Amino acid sequence: MDQDSQPSLICSATPATPSSGQNLGIVTLTMMTAALFFTLRNMPMMAATGLQMIFFNIVTVFAFLVPIALVAAELATTWPKNGVFHWVEEAYGTQ
Repeated sequence: MDQDSQPSLICSATPATPSSGQNLGIVTLTMMTAALFFTLRNMPMMAATGLQMIFFNIVTVFAFLVPIALVAAELATTWPKNGVFHWVEEAYGTQ
């Protein structure tokens, strides 16, 4: 078989860039966060717990989601390049 006839194994894909004008709004972000809690799989547990589940969801937001958002905001302002991949690479280096 000819060497020229073999397919190239090098990928020349370009990185995805966000299209202008499409931002994640507050309403969309709120609905995505609510979807974490109010899924069909969790409904029987939430029905058994009753109104206490609202308290547990609020505690979860303030104990987990708000600190995660603050950490992500701090890292995004410190190293704005490439997001989470770059943050981990800065912390642990490349192999």
